[in-house]
Amino acid sequence: MTAHSDPYQYNNIDGTAGGALRKQNLPAAIGGGYPPHTPPTGGGGFQPLSPVEGGKTRETGPAAGTPEASGCRVHDFGSQLRAGTLGPCQLNRLFQQMVSGFMEYKPATLKEDKDGVDYWLSVTGEPRLVPCQLKVRPFRKKLTDVLFEVCHIGPRRVWPGWIQDRPARVFLYLLPLAGKCLSVNGHELAAAWRKHGLAWADHFGVRLARNADYTTVSVPVPVAEVRAACPSARVLEVRV
Repeated sequence: MTAHSDPYQYNNIDGTAGGALRKQNLPAAIGGGYPPHTPPTGGGGFQPLSPVEGGKTRETGPAAGTPEASGCRVHDFGSQLRAGTLGPCQLNRLFQQMVSGFMEYKPATLKEDKDGVDYWLSVTGEPRLVPCQLKVRPFRKKLTDVLFEVCHIGPRRVWPGWIQDRPARVFLYLLPLAGKCLSVNGHELAAAWRKHGLAWADHFGVRLARNADYTTVSVPVPVAEVRAACPSARVLEVRV
């Protein structure tokens, strides 16, 4: 089992939650109406990032709206997944730094992984194993926001993103390059999304990331907003 990596990097590496947005017609963006459970935006539907400085974002290269980003470049999820994979020693170091009382871990099964659990943690004082969900963003250099995956749109079906599936009790959002990790109670995070999701989508916009055979719909929420909405949220410097 591996930790989830960053689909298409989302063109969302530096300061995008508060950046300018380009309006885009909804049917043209996804070929139909709003998908189930997807919050509407206030300015006219789904909104990709606007290009900056010569049609490129600061760190990802081609910006949304350019032919290379919108028409030709398709995310290779397999390669991104491999880039975001942590080895056993790295996982041990991460959990020791982020989870108080951590003793050992074991990977979840494939079925458990699909249900939002990546690892089971043995924690001092806990009578049962604690479920952990780990998101690794291997290419991001600044922890400015958390990308909430709302849903995935395929040719014949729409399925919920991780925030709709009720994240696991221990939720970790790791940026290895930045040496930063956000830790938050997943149940608390889901409750914050239910309460603030519509407002966040309206204010910060919605991002579309094209994959080989589906599109991921996400909302970038600044870390400050997450911390304000979730008392358990904390950001620590880590070495993995």
